[in-house]
Amino acid sequence: MDELLPLGQSEFQLFTTSEARAMGLGRNDLTRLRARGDIDSVCRGVWARGHREVSEERRHRRLTVAGRLLYPDAVASHASALALRDIPVWPELPSRVDLMLPSLDKEVLTQSFRMRPLRGTVTTVQDLRSCDVASSLVHFTLDAGAPAGTHSSRCRTMNAMVDGRRESVGETRVGILAFTAGIRLVPQVTILDEHGDFVARVDFVVEGTKVIVEFDGKGKYAEGGADVLFAEKRREDRLRRLGWTVVRVTWADLYRPEKVVAWIRAAVAAA
Repeated sequence: MDELLPLGQSEFQLFTTSEARAMGLGRNDLTRLRARGDIDSVCRGVWARGHREVSEERRHRRLTVAGRLLYPDAVASHASALALRDIPVWPELPSRVDLMLPSLDKEVLTQSFRMRPLRGTVTTVQDLRSCDVASSLVHFTLDAGAPAGTHSSRCRTMNAMVDGRRESVGETRVGILAFTAGIRLVPQVTILDEHGDFVARVDFVVEGTKVIVEFDGKGKYAEGGADVLFAEKRREDRLRRLGWTVVRVTWADLYRPEKVVAWIRAAVAAA
């Protein structure tokens, strides 16, 4: 039966219902092929040859490619444009793919796509038309930026949160979380002992206090094993002897922001 299927486009071997119909395959034929695992339904009107499990990131990209088949003038935007460039989107990619179309004058929602009028600079990423990074970040901020305020104030607020000294996505998330809670964190602070000797370079210090906030992404521990854990414990012991309080935050903690804020405030109150 494979030889009766359209060849498919892109690395996902996608084809449309119209292409299948042109080869004599009706809706019932496609349903039977899907039941057999020969094809997979990507979205309404688009199919993929073969049936295989894909990651969330690959699923989103596959759906973005499907959107181009259905809407040839579509441009990936918002979170979808960022995902095409492997820029992490926190906490997760949306279920719908974000597209912009020059033919639209208002937002249109379907089961698989959120389509809006075209705004921003258009570039090409992996053979797909996409808004550039700057435009996509602004668009994404308007959707999921600072939790309060009007759309324009969200952009201004997010701009105030930008700090190039943060060295990872996790540290950026901690900084934004604290900022929105009214806690001022100073990134990448060097701590010296009473003799002026180097002790540590820490992720954050709560401004005006002796409270340190560290983000633990686990990567350094996985690579270094027991020796890294021992060195980290000695480092933290030295900091505590110098009167510093250390608050540690993990990826899992970021899904409970109210607890992280409570920990930092409790440490500041006790310092």
